[in-house]
Amino acid sequence: LSRLYEKIEDWDRSIETASRLVELTDDLGTRVDLHQRIGRIYEERLRDPDTAETRYAEALGLDPSYLPAMQSLTSLYQKRGDWLKAAQMMVRAEAFVGNPLEKAKMLFEAGRMYKEKLDNELSAGELFARVLDLDPEHVEAGEPLAEIYFRDEKWAELEPILDMLARKADQGNKKADNKELNQLYFRLARTADELGNADKALKFYKFAYDLDSTFLPVLLGRAALLYRMEDWDGAFKIYQTILVHHRDSQKESEIVDIFYRLGNIKLKQGERKKALNMFEKAL
Repeated sequence: LSRLYEKIEDWDRSIETASRLVELTDDLGTRVDLHQRIGRIYEERLRDPDTAETRYAEALGLDPSYLPAMQSLTSLYQKRGDWLKAAQMMVRAEAFVGNPLEKAKMLFEAGRMYKEKLDNELSAGELFARVLDLDPEHVEAGEPLAEIYFRDEKWAELEPILDMLARKADQGNKKADNKELNQLYFRLARTADELGNADKALKFYKFAYDLDSTFLPVLLGRAALLYRMEDWDGAFKIYQTILVHHRDSQKESEIVDIFYRLGNIKLKQGERKKALNMFEKAL
Protein backbone atom coordinates (compact mmCIF):
# COMPACT_ATOMS: atom_id res chain seq x y z
CA LEU A 1 0.00 0.00 0.00
CA SER A 2 2.86 2.36 0.82
CA ARG A 3 4.42 1.75 -2.59
CA LEU A 4 1.06 2.32 -4.25
CA TYR A 5 0.82 5.72 -2.60
CA GLU A 6 4.34 6.43 -3.86
CA LYS A 7 3.29 5.61 -7.42
CA ILE A 8 0.37 8.04 -7.27
CA GLU A 9 2.64 10.55 -5.50
CA ASP A 10 0.55 10.75 -2.34
CA TRP A 11 3.66 11.29 -0.24
CA ASP A 12 1.94 11.95 3.10
CA ARG A 13 -0.09 8.74 2.97
CA SER A 14 2.92 6.80 1.76
CA ILE A 15 4.93 8.00 4.77
CA GLU A 16 2.05 7.35 7.15
CA THR A 17 1.61 3.79 5.87
CA ALA A 18 5.35 3.02 5.91
CA SER A 19 5.70 4.45 9.42
CA ARG A 20 2.86 2.23 10.65
CA LEU A 21 4.60 -0.79 9.09
CA VAL A 22 7.82 0.06 10.92
CA GLU A 23 5.94 -0.26 14.22
CA LEU A 24 4.15 -3.47 13.24
CA THR A 25 6.91 -5.57 11.69
CA ASP A 26 9.54 -7.48 13.67
CA ASP A 27 11.75 -8.07 10.62
CA LEU A 28 14.90 -5.96 11.03
CA GLY A 29 15.67 -5.76 7.32
CA THR A 30 12.16 -4.57 6.52
CA ARG A 31 12.28 -1.87 9.20
CA VAL A 32 15.65 -0.65 7.94
CA ASP A 33 14.39 -0.50 4.36
CA LEU A 34 11.24 1.35 5.39
CA HIS A 35 13.21 4.03 7.25
CA GLN A 36 15.40 4.45 4.16
CA ARG A 37 12.35 4.79 1.87
CA ILE A 38 10.71 7.31 4.17
CA GLY A 39 13.93 9.30 4.36
CA ARG A 40 14.21 9.34 0.58
CA ILE A 41 10.65 10.68 0.25
CA TYR A 42 11.36 13.44 2.74
CA GLU A 43 14.57 14.39 0.98
CA GLU A 44 13.63 14.07 -2.68
CA ARG A 45 9.88 14.76 -2.70
CA LEU A 46 9.07 16.90 0.32
CA ARG A 47 12.38 18.81 0.40
CA ASP A 48 12.76 18.22 4.12
CA PRO A 49 16.43 17.23 4.59
CA ASP A 50 16.33 17.43 8.38
CA THR A 51 13.59 14.83 8.72
CA ALA A 52 15.25 12.77 5.98
CA GLU A 53 18.48 12.79 7.99
CA THR A 54 16.61 11.52 11.04
CA ARG A 55 15.12 8.64 9.07
CA TYR A 56 18.45 7.69 7.48
CA ALA A 57 20.01 7.75 10.94
CA GLU A 58 17.20 5.49 12.22
CA ALA A 59 18.01 2.98 9.48
CA LEU A 60 21.69 3.14 10.31
CA GLY A 61 20.97 2.77 14.01
CA LEU A 62 19.16 -0.49 13.33
CA ASP A 63 21.85 -1.75 10.94
CA PRO A 64 25.26 -0.02 11.28
CA SER A 65 26.44 -1.71 8.06
CA TYR A 66 23.55 -0.47 5.90
CA LEU A 67 25.29 1.19 2.94
CA PRO A 68 22.27 2.93 1.33
CA ALA A 69 21.73 5.00 4.48
CA MET A 70 25.43 5.92 4.67
CA GLN A 71 25.41 6.95 1.02
CA SER A 72 22.24 9.00 1.47
CA LEU A 73 23.65 10.74 4.53
CA THR A 74 26.93 11.44 2.75
CA SER A 75 25.08 13.02 -0.17
CA LEU A 76 22.86 15.04 2.17
CA TYR A 77 25.86 16.35 4.13
CA GLN A 78 27.64 17.32 0.91
CA LYS A 79 24.61 19.23 -0.37
CA ARG A 80 24.45 21.37 2.76
CA GLY A 81 28.22 21.82 2.96
CA ASP A 82 28.75 19.78 6.12
CA TRP A 83 32.07 18.48 4.82
CA LEU A 84 33.39 16.92 8.02
CA LYS A 85 30.32 14.74 8.48
CA ALA A 86 30.33 13.87 4.77
CA ALA A 87 33.98 12.80 4.85
CA GLN A 88 33.56 10.84 8.08
CA MET A 89 30.49 9.04 6.75
CA MET A 90 32.25 8.16 3.50
CA VAL A 91 35.18 6.67 5.39
CA ARG A 92 32.73 4.73 7.57
CA ALA A 93 30.94 3.41 4.50
CA GLU A 94 34.19 2.28 2.86
CA ALA A 95 34.68 -0.33 5.56
CA PHE A 96 31.56 -2.14 4.36
CA VAL A 97 32.42 -2.12 0.64
CA GLY A 98 34.09 -5.20 -0.80
CA ASN A 99 35.30 -3.97 -4.20
CA PRO A 100 38.88 -2.59 -3.83
CA LEU A 101 38.44 -0.04 -6.63
CA GLU A 102 35.20 1.23 -5.11
CA LYS A 103 36.90 1.42 -1.71
CA ALA A 104 39.74 3.42 -3.27
CA LYS A 105 37.26 5.78 -4.94
CA MET A 106 35.45 6.46 -1.67
CA LEU A 107 38.65 7.03 0.31
CA PHE A 108 39.96 9.37 -2.37
CA GLU A 109 36.77 11.46 -2.33
CA ALA A 110 36.93 11.64 1.46
CA GLY A 111 40.59 12.64 1.28
CA ARG A 112 39.82 15.35 -1.23
CA MET A 113 37.14 16.75 1.08
CA TYR A 114 39.60 16.87 3.96
CA LYS A 115 42.19 18.62 1.77
CA GLU A 116 40.06 21.03 -0.26
CA LYS A 117 37.10 21.73 1.99
CA LEU A 118 38.45 21.27 5.51
CA ASP A 119 42.11 22.26 5.01
CA ASN A 120 43.10 19.15 6.97
CA GLU A 121 46.18 17.91 5.18
CA LEU A 122 47.05 15.32 7.84
CA SER A 123 43.78 13.42 7.46
CA ALA A 124 43.86 13.88 3.69
CA GLY A 125 47.36 12.41 3.49
CA GLU A 126 46.40 9.38 5.56
CA LEU A 127 43.44 8.69 3.28
CA PHE A 128 45.45 9.19 0.08
CA ALA A 129 48.00 6.68 1.42
CA ARG A 130 45.19 4.17 2.00
CA VAL A 131 44.01 4.76 -1.58
CA LEU A 132 47.46 3.87 -2.91
CA ASP A 133 47.55 0.75 -0.74
CA LEU A 134 44.41 -0.36 -2.57
CA ASP A 135 45.34 1.00 -6.00
CA PRO A 136 49.07 1.74 -6.41
CA GLU A 137 48.42 3.32 -9.83
CA HIS A 138 45.97 5.96 -8.54
CA VAL A 139 47.48 9.14 -9.99
CA GLU A 140 44.95 11.54 -8.44
CA ALA A 141 45.83 10.34 -4.94
CA GLY A 142 49.54 10.06 -5.71
CA GLU A 143 49.97 13.67 -6.79
CA PRO A 144 48.82 15.41 -3.57
CA LEU A 145 50.46 12.74 -1.40
CA ALA A 146 53.75 13.29 -3.23
CA GLU A 147 53.48 17.00 -2.43
CA ILE A 148 53.06 16.21 1.26
CA TYR A 149 55.83 13.61 1.42
CA PHE A 150 58.29 15.81 -0.50
CA ARG A 151 57.66 18.74 1.82
CA ASP A 152 58.02 16.49 4.89
CA GLU A 153 61.12 14.78 3.43
CA LYS A 154 59.66 11.28 3.68
CA TRP A 155 61.98 10.03 0.96
CA ALA A 156 61.46 6.27 1.27
CA GLU A 157 57.67 6.59 1.19
CA LEU A 158 57.85 9.15 -1.61
CA GLU A 159 60.03 7.25 -4.09
CA PRO A 160 57.52 4.60 -5.27
CA ILE A 161 54.83 7.25 -5.69
CA LEU A 162 57.09 9.41 -7.85
CA ASP A 163 58.16 6.35 -9.86
CA MET A 164 54.50 5.65 -10.59
CA LEU A 165 53.77 9.27 -11.51
CA ALA A 166 56.76 9.38 -13.85
CA ARG A 167 55.70 6.15 -15.49
CA LYS A 168 52.20 7.51 -15.98
CA ALA A 169 53.24 11.00 -17.06
CA ASP A 170 53.26 10.34 -20.80
CA GLN A 171 50.44 7.81 -20.85
CA GLY A 172 46.82 8.42 -21.72
CA ASN A 173 45.23 11.37 -23.41
CA LYS A 174 46.44 14.05 -21.02
CA LYS A 175 50.21 14.35 -21.19
CA ALA A 176 52.09 16.37 -18.61
CA ASP A 177 53.52 19.65 -19.87
CA ASN A 178 57.22 20.43 -19.63
CA LYS A 179 56.84 22.42 -16.42
CA GLU A 180 55.04 19.55 -14.67
CA LEU A 181 57.56 17.01 -15.96
CA ASN A 182 60.45 19.21 -14.91
CA GLN A 183 59.09 19.42 -11.36
CA LEU A 184 58.41 15.67 -11.29
CA TYR A 185 61.88 14.76 -12.55
CA PHE A 186 63.49 17.14 -10.08
CA ARG A 187 61.64 15.56 -7.18
CA LEU A 188 62.60 12.08 -8.35
CA ALA A 189 66.22 13.15 -8.63
CA ARG A 190 66.24 14.79 -5.21
CA THR A 191 64.56 11.77 -3.63
CA ALA A 192 67.01 9.33 -5.21
CA ASP A 193 69.86 11.59 -4.12
CA GLU A 194 68.63 11.64 -0.52
CA LEU A 195 68.30 7.85 -0.58
CA GLY A 196 71.87 7.45 -1.82
CA ASN A 197 71.06 6.32 -5.36
CA ALA A 198 73.45 8.56 -7.28
CA ASP A 199 72.94 6.95 -10.70
CA LYS A 200 69.17 7.38 -10.55
CA ALA A 201 69.54 10.92 -9.24
CA LEU A 202 71.87 11.87 -12.09
CA LYS A 203 69.49 10.34 -14.62
CA PHE A 204 66.52 12.39 -13.48
CA TYR A 205 68.53 15.56 -12.88
CA LYS A 206 69.55 15.21 -16.53
CA PHE A 207 65.95 14.70 -17.65
CA ALA A 208 64.88 17.79 -15.72
CA TYR A 209 67.86 19.81 -16.97
CA ASP A 210 67.05 18.95 -20.59
CA LEU A 211 63.54 20.36 -20.11
CA ASP A 212 64.73 23.58 -18.44
CA SER A 213 68.44 24.25 -18.15
CA THR A 214 67.87 27.31 -15.92
CA PHE A 215 65.62 25.81 -13.20
CA LEU A 216 67.53 26.65 -10.01
CA PRO A 217 66.60 23.65 -7.80
CA VAL A 218 67.77 21.28 -10.54
CA LEU A 219 70.99 23.21 -11.06
CA LEU A 220 71.80 23.26 -7.34
CA GLY A 221 70.97 19.60 -6.82
CA ARG A 222 72.82 18.38 -9.89
CA ALA A 223 75.88 20.53 -9.17
CA ALA A 224 76.06 19.35 -5.55
CA LEU A 225 75.80 15.70 -6.60
CA LEU A 226 78.49 16.05 -9.28
CA TYR A 227 80.68 17.85 -6.73
CA ARG A 228 80.35 14.98 -4.25
CA MET A 229 81.11 12.51 -7.05
CA GLU A 230 84.21 14.57 -7.92
CA ASP A 231 83.02 15.23 -11.46
CA TRP A 232 84.88 18.52 -11.38
CA ASP A 233 84.22 19.66 -14.94
CA GLY A 234 80.48 18.94 -14.71
CA ALA A 235 80.08 20.61 -11.33
CA PHE A 236 82.14 23.66 -12.36
CA LYS A 237 80.02 24.23 -15.46
CA ILE A 238 76.73 24.14 -13.55
CA TYR A 239 77.96 26.36 -10.73
CA GLN A 240 78.96 28.89 -13.34
CA THR A 241 75.49 28.66 -14.88
CA ILE A 242 73.97 29.39 -11.48
CA LEU A 243 76.10 32.51 -11.11
CA VAL A 244 75.13 33.71 -14.59
CA HIS A 245 71.38 33.14 -14.33
CA HIS A 246 70.58 33.26 -10.62
CA ARG A 247 73.18 35.33 -8.81
CA ASP A 248 70.72 38.11 -7.95
CA SER A 249 68.28 35.66 -6.36
CA GLN A 250 70.92 33.95 -4.21
CA LYS A 251 71.72 34.88 -0.63
CA GLU A 252 75.20 36.20 0.06
CA SER A 253 76.09 33.06 2.00
CA GLU A 254 75.02 30.92 -0.97
CA ILE A 255 77.18 32.91 -3.36
CA VAL A 256 80.12 32.53 -0.98
CA ASP A 257 79.60 28.76 -0.89
CA ILE A 258 79.50 28.53 -4.70
CA PHE A 259 82.74 30.47 -5.10
CA TYR A 260 84.34 28.32 -2.40
CA ARG A 261 83.34 25.19 -4.31
CA LEU A 262 84.59 26.64 -7.58
CA GLY A 263 87.88 27.41 -5.90
CA ASN A 264 88.12 23.91 -4.45
CA ILE A 265 87.37 22.42 -7.89
CA LYS A 266 90.22 24.36 -9.47
CA LEU A 267 92.49 23.36 -6.60
CA LYS A 268 91.64 19.69 -7.23
CA GLN A 269 92.40 20.21 -10.91
CA GLY A 270 95.81 21.66 -10.10
CA GLU A 271 94.96 25.20 -11.22
CA ARG A 272 96.11 27.03 -8.11
CA LYS A 273 95.98 30.53 -9.58
CA LYS A 274 92.34 30.14 -10.66
CA ALA A 275 91.54 28.52 -7.33
CA LEU A 276 93.00 31.50 -5.46
CA ASN A 277 90.93 33.86 -7.60
CA MET A 278 87.72 31.99 -6.68
CA PHE A 279 88.60 31.91 -2.99
CA GLU A 280 89.20 35.69 -3.08
CA LYS A 281 85.74 36.17 -4.60
CA ALA A 282 84.30 34.03 -1.83
CA LEU A 283 85.83 36.42 0.69
